[in-house]
Amino acid sequence: MERANVLIVGGGWWGARWRGAFVAVADVVLVEKNPKFGMATSSRNSGCDSFGIYYPKNSWKAKLCVGGRNRFDEGVLRAA
Repeated sequence: MERANVLIVGGGWWGARWRGAFVAVADVVLVEKNPKFGMATSSRNSGCDSFGIYYPKNSWKAKLCVGGRNRFDEGVLRAA
């Protein structure tokens, strides 16, 4: 592939998830510095989405997390 519409840097949990969200609508290239995907921070976390529970109520971070969760629930975004 010589060109892509979307470049995702990092093949961890979020990179793979966003690749899944874009792959149906765009040419996607995902680049990773490690020999395999998920070898950095993603291999050391709990593997669950942050749905705003750790942020102050009504803060931007909490609102964006809840909004993102709702978009996944509605099928607007797809998990990888």
